[in-house]
Amino acid sequence: MSEKKISSRQAFLLSLNVVLATILLLVPSEVIKESGVNAWLAIIISGFIVAYFLENRKKSKV
Repeated sequence: MSEKKISSRQAFLLSLNVVLATILLLVPSEVIKESGVNAWLAIIISGFIVAYFLENRKKSKV
């Protein structure tokens, strides 16, 4: 059997996937608990914030 090793980049991406999956599952429930009736507003605002950062990230790579 051949021994294959993963690179440090692959290890980082694997760890990042685990962390992001946890965040995606836990954060919305915490936001809803804290926001109560205004949870829909918090989700919309956070969506705009994420979209803003993703758009700026794309512009900086060009």
